[in-house]
Amino acid sequence: MMPAKNNDLEEYEVDKVVDHRYRKTAFPDGSHDEYLIKWKGYPSSENTWEPESNLNPSALAEARTLKWTTEQFENTKSDELRKDVLCISACNDWATAADVPNVKISFKLPDAAGKFGGHGGGACCSSLLSILYADEKVPEEDLSFKEIIWKMRKTLIKDPYRQIPQMSSMNPIDVNTKFDLFPDTATGTKRAVMIGVNYVGDEDNELSGAHNDVLNMKRYIQEVRGFEEENIVILMDDGKHTNPTKKNIIHACKKVIRQAEENDAILFLYSVGHGTRVEDDNGDERDGFDEAIVPRDFEENGFILDDDLYEILIKDLPKGVSMFSLFDCCHSATIMDLPYLFKGDEMQAEMTLDPKFNLDAFIEKITGNLKEFVQAKMAAKQKKKAAGSKRKVKPEPSKEKKKKLEQEHE
Repeated sequence: MMPAKNNDLEEYEVDKVVDHRYRKTAFPDGSHDEYLIKWKGYPSSENTWEPESNLNPSALAEARTLKWTTEQFENTKSDELRKDVLCISACNDWATAADVPNVKISFKLPDAAGKFGGHGGGACCSSLLSILYADEKVPEEDLSFKEIIWKMRKTLIKDPYRQIPQMSSMNPIDVNTKFDLFPDTATGTKRAVMIGVNYVGDEDNELSGAHNDVLNMKRYIQEVRGFEEENIVILMDDGKHTNPTKKNIIHACKKVIRQAEENDAILFLYSVGHGTRVEDDNGDERDGFDEAIVPRDFEENGFILDDDLYEILIKDLPKGVSMFSLFDCCHSATIMDLPYLFKGDEMQAEMTLDPKFNLDAFIEKITGNLKEFVQAKMAAKQKKKAAGSKRKVKPEPSKEKKKKLEQEHE
């Protein structure tokens, strides 16, 4: 980090802002933007990475041109990046999501699963349904996307749950417009894949809310949204439905994507089952971690990563098909790897590009060039390392400059 700027020293002047990166510095959320600075009068070997807070206004204005803007991104997007995908998540990537002990008492929702389902529900899914269908009644007035997310947050705080719901999307959404699971263009068949994992019989991991969430969401989409029984696929570990193993979840997802046609709508629900984070293995995550869902047989067959969800849900989503997904699990904010984000913390006035999202890597992943992109980044990093270690602080003035300054101040 550079010392306080001395206006008398030219060496402290920014010559050029060379590069931008996003750096995670401390748990849980000590991340910030950094910029590679070339200092006036010094060679490139003396460049240093500086946090955004260290830059003066003129340097900051130049620095921010290195980051994507919504206009730039939208003007360069291919059709693959314009798919209609919307996701509501339970919490931040580093945070955990909660169960509620009794959905009937806390959220005025049916205890559809009964005592064998544990009476509970996921806090995120239950809060959304309590707004859309409390006491099996729809709201008398239309609510905007912003109002829905903010009401979810206020409901959670009241109960009290500390998690902050998030809404992410492939495309920018005007959050002041009327909330709906799907746009008006979704006039075709409505399909759903809903997964509830309570890890029944697993003492270390057993939950109590997943089955109620699935059954209550099923009731809502059938009675209010017009979904037909034949187009709803349920995976639950209740001994009655298809077991939510990794293989079965992937199969159900791929099948619903194959069946979908233009103007169809798909609802994907993963409720209360555990979510987790694992070390990123392909270089597309700025924070170094992939988010993942945890199937019933995870101990034998592993997790389903966010990269996997992209491959099975988004990559082959047909043109003109709309998808709404809800993930009520821990570490789920960016589990669908979507570039636009709106948080329920009442700090955002509109949906924006997620500043923590690795947009360049995302574009390369979509175009199939991620491996080459990461390799090029690593090669450039190794080249810089081989050229000599970077100074960690602002370079001192040269001897000649020091002498000149001393003479001027005598």
